[in-house]
Amino acid sequence: MNISGNTLSGYMDTFRDLTSVAVILLLLAAASPAKAATYQIDSSAGVAATYPWIDISTTGTTLALADDSMSSPIPLGFTFPFGGIGVADITIGSNGWQFFSAGATLYVNTDFPVGQELLTLPYWDDLNPDGVATYIRYQTTGTTPNRIFVVSYLDVPHYCISSFLGFPLPGCNSSNQTTSIHETFQVQYHEATGDIIYWYKTMSTFGGGWITGPIPAGGLPEPGATIGLEIGNTDYSRWSYNTDSITNGKALRFYYSAPYTTPNPYAWYKMDEAIWGSVTDASGNGRNGTKLGSAAPTGYPPSNPPASAKIGDSGTCGSGEIPITDGTQGVDMGFDLNNVGNSGSITFWYNSNTAWNDGNNRMLLDASNNLGSNDNRDRQFYLVKTGNGSLLFSLEDSNNNESRATTGNNSFATNTWHHIAITWNLGQDRIRIYLDGILSATSTTNLNGTLGDMLSLYIGDQRGGSISGASNYTANSANGYIDEVRIYNAELTIQDVVADEGRTHSCGSGGIDHYELSLPTGSIACVPTPVTVTACADSSSPCTNPAISMSEQATLATTAGTLAATTLTFISGVASTTLSYPTAADGANATVTLSDVSPIKCCPDGIDCVAANSCSTTFKTAGFIFSASAGGNETAIPAQAAGVSDGAYYLRAVKTNTATMACEAALSGANTVNLAYECNDPMTCYAADLMSVNGGSATTIARNNNGSVSSYTSVNMTFDTNGNAPFTFSYGDAGRVTLHAKKAVNSVTLTGASNAFVVKPYDFGVIPCASSVFGNCTTAPADPGLLGNGSVFTKAGAAFKATVTARTATGTATPSFGLGSNNTTEAVTLTHARIAPTGSGTADGALGGTTSIPRNSFTDGIATVSDLNWSEVGVVTLTATNSTFLGNALTTTGTTGNLGRFIPDHFAITTGSVTEGCDPGNFTYFGQDGFSSTFTLTAKNTANTTTQNYTGNFAKFDLTAWNNYNFSAMWLPATPSPASTLLASATPPTGNWSNGTASVIAKHLASRPAAPVAPATITVNAKPADTDGVTMTSA
Repeated sequence: MNISGNTLSGYMDTFRDLTSVAVILLLLAAASPAKAATYQIDSSAGVAATYPWIDISTTGTTLALADDSMSSPIPLGFTFPFGGIGVADITIGSNGWQFFSAGATLYVNTDFPVGQELLTLPYWDDLNPDGVATYIRYQTTGTTPNRIFVVSYLDVPHYCISSFLGFPLPGCNSSNQTTSIHETFQVQYHEATGDIIYWYKTMSTFGGGWITGPIPAGGLPEPGATIGLEIGNTDYSRWSYNTDSITNGKALRFYYSAPYTTPNPYAWYKMDEAIWGSVTDASGNGRNGTKLGSAAPTGYPPSNPPASAKIGDSGTCGSGEIPITDGTQGVDMGFDLNNVGNSGSITFWYNSNTAWNDGNNRMLLDASNNLGSNDNRDRQFYLVKTGNGSLLFSLEDSNNNESRATTGNNSFATNTWHHIAITWNLGQDRIRIYLDGILSATSTTNLNGTLGDMLSLYIGDQRGGSISGASNYTANSANGYIDEVRIYNAELTIQDVVADEGRTHSCGSGGIDHYELSLPTGSIACVPTPVTVTACADSSSPCTNPAISMSEQATLATTAGTLAATTLTFISGVASTTLSYPTAADGANATVTLSDVSPIKCCPDGIDCVAANSCSTTFKTAGFIFSASAGGNETAIPAQAAGVSDGAYYLRAVKTNTATMACEAALSGANTVNLAYECNDPMTCYAADLMSVNGGSATTIARNNNGSVSSYTSVNMTFDTNGNAPFTFSYGDAGRVTLHAKKAVNSVTLTGASNAFVVKPYDFGVIPCASSVFGNCTTAPADPGLLGNGSVFTKAGAAFKATVTARTATGTATPSFGLGSNNTTEAVTLTHARIAPTGSGTADGALGGTTSIPRNSFTDGIATVSDLNWSEVGVVTLTATNSTFLGNALTTTGTTGNLGRFIPDHFAITTGSVTEGCDPGNFTYFGQDGFSSTFTLTAKNTANTTTQNYTGNFAKFDLTAWNNYNFSAMWLPATPSPASTLLASATPPTGNWSNGTASVIAKHLASRPAAPVAPATITVNAKPADTDGVTMTSA
């Protein structure tokens, strides 16, 4: 760390500074590398020819910028895609940099990352146009779609010190401008390609500054310039820093190169149902919503208005109508918005029944929480269309800090579809609104990183009642149509938003992909056979996503026996009845046909679906059925958890009484029954028998791959006089399986099979470990406790590993968890919870790296990720969650013990000032106690972001110990002996840690040389180090 540019001069034994600011603080430690540069740099000679200099020296608008200043936002004249963000305005800085976000006026250039978002740095150095209008010009040239926004710096001088003790210094005029050192360069922003061109026409310096000549603010040597651009702290493209790297006539092309993948939706509502009871989540995550009031789907095809946002069979299909009538109208998504997280996005289409500027506020979505009539308690999260047609998005963090983004006014006509997206990232302190694919509003207000306590999300109407301090908060519904609501637990880029705007899907039949008819392949004459019809909202087969709002009817017919109902009404996408055929002889067949709907698949035994509108079953007069009760009908075994002994169930041995046609016992008393299990999904069993059945004593039964059941195990079971034998079972793996029973009784072989049921893992074991560990993590680190005195685990932002094991109830792995259907799309997600420190101002931080592990990454039930990182200081727990298994909405979780301590990666020092020992701001004597430097010390993670939790017991740097800073000085007189050295003052440094930052005042003295010396210009260095070894060198 360098406290640089303190020019301490004077006669004999005095120090005297040459500038009004005596200490400038610079970070000299190596900068964090960009993790994923959005822009690449083309420095070839052809750039200057392809993109020639554009002369605006007489036509461009002049910009009179004072020293260390910046302009107001200037319209580009078009939307420019900077780093994946559509921007329309630019702020021009006097020091050779330009901003698409909040600007800055710092004149001391640093290496990347520079700590700003969305900026270009064609030549960041201490330039000084001093308000002369002709030095900087800008202009939009060309016509759509080939416009270019040009900013030219024309013969701009550098800042220099003009005099010392009233005497002029050479090479510098009275306006503090260099007289012979000037820079002429240009930036071009190309609409058509998104390219950014830096053009260097006539430069006095070439990126590396100068050694002799005019004296800059920090004293000689003048270090140079920073050239590149920065999207954020982990995404920047660096050309050079304080290095000669350009020549006159050189041009650099920065071009967009970063690939991106839109994250999978947390929830997705097509709004295509024919009738609403609930609103289907088409993401497969099972987060179905519930209609509110008289809100209703239009069905497909919809009338016009509203038509569809995207017309055609591959379009956006139907939509949800949100009426204007009294009461709450819309859709309750059902999930707590806090479960989406501190970063998220919501995109949707909106069609208003009135013009947007109709004078009425309209609530489009809301998750606000009314916690009492107190602005400090209520928490707001809502998007409203205001009466003047603008969109207003507002949210609050857990500490009641509000961020509010508002677009410009809009006058869109009635019955016109417009695409809207909102994004939030509390960790980066920003919220955004996109309208029709264009970034239209942004807000940054110093959020604390954690979303406030919200409720479930309402689409189309107010959620929270009266919310104190919420601008334009209204009970008015959306009064229109909403469609294609997608919710993400990540902040989308503009490319993601535009991709969502363009998405279409097959409209099919009212949002139904297909229908499935299911009945057993084998039936017993005296027992009613279950018949099930499922309306499926997607292509999963067997269906795992019923169209739960489906309430239409279907018709059944049979070739034999009697159906309990032939006209079926769907309830939550499923319709059921039974087929009775008590007079059936052995081998009799009945075929059930489904009509009035299409397309149809037959799913015998609920598996192995094929395209057909009918299914058949074969009857026997005797056999086994699996039931949930003694004397009960055949029962579908529900989803199970691995290793859990569930039940009790009953294996019923029944036969048809030839006189009454009713069931009677086929077995009684103690018997042995041959049992087996069949692996349906995955279709191949693990290479060990993992199913245990207990009919009196636990017995492991034989495994069989899908479609071929030949291996059985004899199991002791006891049947009562009615043929009922109780049993329990436990499966030591994960997947979809079927139980089979068989026994020869005299000349008859009794057979039977259960339904194919799903067994999910019981839980996840999650073991973290250091990144240096080879292979899987097998031993968790020691619990660091919550008081800040435990052992160090790793640095904030540094990579570590975690091994996740899908387990049974006994803690063994479920080896087939990574196999089977949907194993590439279903995933285990890793989240974190901050355990310590807590209190005001502390932050949850962000868990980075591979936090979504596809199931197919698991081998023998185990997966390890090696690039996890947590951005903060302290102690956390990690939780693994799988919410969908084999297409079924089944949740499995597992949580670590306390994980930590996480410590900062490095310290950073920001610009401060000096107070001299005599005549404040004037000079300090050798040997005088002393001059004081004021600066800010900040604890940072590997991404160079402040670690807010470096406070209290978790801050291991004693700010009051001068030696901890490892101060040193350059350019102190070395002769005569003894030489002058930098020493501690009798007054110790002062400062307090607050959210990772400390304002420090450190007092120093320079020892008196043996004899009078000339004035000295010194540089004070610091390399602070805490007791954990955190210092400046790891950045």
